[in-house]
Amino acid sequence: MFKKVAKIVTSKAAHERAKIQRNMNSKEFKNYTRLRNGVETVPSNIRKNYHLEKIPRGKRRGKFFFGSKIAALNFRKLFNYVKGLGHYAQNPVLV
Repeated sequence: MFKKVAKIVTSKAAHERAKIQRNMNSKEFKNYTRLRNGVETVPSNIRKNYHLEKIPRGKRRGKFFFGSKIAALNFRKLFNYVKGLGHYAQNPVLV
């Protein structure tokens, strides 16, 4: 009897993506995502609701200013946290 052997050829990108997905299940990565969720003021679903990725070519300037507003909100939240004015839950990564 011959042993059945299967050979699967994948691209390098597919291999890297699978490796990243394996790392996403680690405890360290989950803590990192919690930290990022706590820092970001405006979640990405607002970006999706405003359809920022589908802005016409002539409206690119509006996309930049919208991103600048979000960045300003994030910095304000960060500075208030550093000053001690913000009331935030403790993050397991920082404790």
